[in-house]
Amino acid sequence: MERLRGWSFLVLCFIAGSIGGLGFVWARQQLKVGGNRLSKQWKAALIGAAIALVLVVTLILNYGRPDAAANTFLTVGGVVLALIMWSVYRLFSRLIDALWARFTNR
Repeated sequence: MERLRGWSFLVLCFIAGSIGGLGFVWARQQLKVGGNRLSKQWKAALIGAAIALVLVVTLILNYGRPDAAANTFLTVGGVVLALIMWSVYRLFSRLIDALWARFTNR
């Protein structure tokens, strides 16, 4: 990177990435604290609203474009894939917790 833009660019990227990373960690912690107080129904409603918002924004941004169908298909596929991965993670996490509880009680 120092050959392309110089050391100042590398330092600037490091500083911007560090500030962004710290901001992300802080925001994630704040959302965790607020999210723990919500009931399961509110969490499901928020997740559903976020998914609907992503799909509506994608449809609006793709309106009138020649590749709108492909972009919309990729967005829907990405959302479905993310939901599948999240559900597999939850199932696998519960399986590992059950196995760990069984092996540690011996």
